[in-house]
Amino acid sequence: MITDTKRQSVIAVYAFAGGFAGWSKDLISPEGASMAIATDMKVSLGPFSTVQQLSSALNRNELSAEELLMATVERIEAVNPTVNAIVAMDVDLARKSARESDKRRAANAVRGPLDGIPMTVKDSIAVEGFPATSGFPPLANYRPNSDAPSVSRLRRAGVTFVGKSNLSTMASDFQSDNSLFGTTRNPWNLEMTSGGSSGGAAAALATGMIPLELGSDIGGSVRQPAHFCGIYAHKPTFEIYPQRGHVPPPPGVMSIADMGVLGPMARSAQDLNLALEALLLDEESTGRGRWIPEIPPPRFARLSAARIALWSSDDAFPVDRATADMMETVATRLEKAGAAVDRHARPFSDLTEVADAYFQLLMPLLLGSYTPNELEAMLERNPDAKFVKLIHAGARQTAAEMAKSKEVQTRAISSWRTFFERFDALICPVSPHAAFPHNLSVSSVERELVVQERRYPYWDHVVWCGALANFAYLPATARPITFTSAGLPMGIQIVGPYLEDRTPIHAALLMDDLFGGFIPPPQFEENKDW
Repeated sequence: MITDTKRQSVIAVYAFAGGFAGWSKDLISPEGASMAIATDMKVSLGPFSTVQQLSSALNRNELSAEELLMATVERIEAVNPTVNAIVAMDVDLARKSARESDKRRAANAVRGPLDGIPMTVKDSIAVEGFPATSGFPPLANYRPNSDAPSVSRLRRAGVTFVGKSNLSTMASDFQSDNSLFGTTRNPWNLEMTSGGSSGGAAAALATGMIPLELGSDIGGSVRQPAHFCGIYAHKPTFEIYPQRGHVPPPPGVMSIADMGVLGPMARSAQDLNLALEALLLDEESTGRGRWIPEIPPPRFARLSAARIALWSSDDAFPVDRATADMMETVATRLEKAGAAVDRHARPFSDLTEVADAYFQLLMPLLLGSYTPNELEAMLERNPDAKFVKLIHAGARQTAAEMAKSKEVQTRAISSWRTFFERFDALICPVSPHAAFPHNLSVSSVERELVVQERRYPYWDHVVWCGALANFAYLPATARPITFTSAGLPMGIQIVGPYLEDRTPIHAALLMDDLFGGFIPPPQFEENKDW
């Protein structure tokens, strides 16, 4: 057990500094008094510590859950105004939870590695005692009276819920902006988007405000912000654990959105795995007829035993040069590590057909974001825009049209099943490029982006995530790889077989040996104002 003086130093480091092993410099204590850490003290805790590191420190009694919480709150208060990632906090409620964790630890009744770990949750997911607005003005005062089932599982694991993170309105854009809370900025370049719809979660993690987050994903909404902000995220197999308690659909609706999931976000693959294991643990599954999935161990222990397919680009949905170069680097290093890499294998031959069917299913889910008058105005302004037409048609979609898309989906799922008899994972881009400048002047279905000097519809951006893993209900893990010449993070996603979530997470972990792990944005590596 460390002394009180050293304990305060650890807390100060967590709240204000960069947090790497071997750090030794003057610090500011919580009371504001300057102090120095002895050179023989190896400080391993800081705002960028992993869940695993923090859990070990709690178990060694180097700090309490309450102290960790208050250091987290200080960090949020210091950093959040710059990026606008956290939109609600309840410190008193969180402090009560942290004290309960400390009592369990004192009684040798720790619930697991997440006990006492502070986290935030995307503001579209129900957490009792906190708002769940989904950035939608009519829900500004909505506070659910119970947890989403996934949140309940994390609570049973001992997590301390601190607050809620920002997103796009009704989680329906891959930038994070809404009229209630404004725009979340990218920690690597404040002029760029942090991604969406879980952009607040990604920015909070990347700036060291929080060690763990729960987001949601129907078209890359945890993976794309991870790619833009340089962190890790996992989109689980569809319905591997309950997805209820998310807005949309509106509060009170029992059904869930097809292809939509809730997924953990963190600064390491190990932490994704810790969160996944907690989310899979259902202590109330004694009811008859309840489906309990069996999740096998990873398919390989070492990269040298892995069979990897690599899909770097597509003629119909090209990526920029930096992304193509990154993908080739990934292939080369995997081969040097002994993995069997196939650059040409595909689960199906026509990505356009699959993407069209995916959007046919997705676009009607966005209808709630627009009034009938707004839909008509968009159609009048941009009658030939691909996604304006799609979302407008979604309001009148027939059962026959829906059935046609579901048939394409069923055939795609079958193709993936056959594909994974030959391969253990598919590695592909998360998106066609790195983070782009804030682009909020018109509705999302009217926007355009540019790849290699070619203009393309804004929503085509989600094909690499949505039309692959989401459409076929597959697990996929995003992890950082490198940076653009402008210093923006770039990552990949690892798509795994159905119900085999541990395989892509394990692959992401093993790839730390090839590409390193999370790197803090320079502006936030330490607080410049302390």
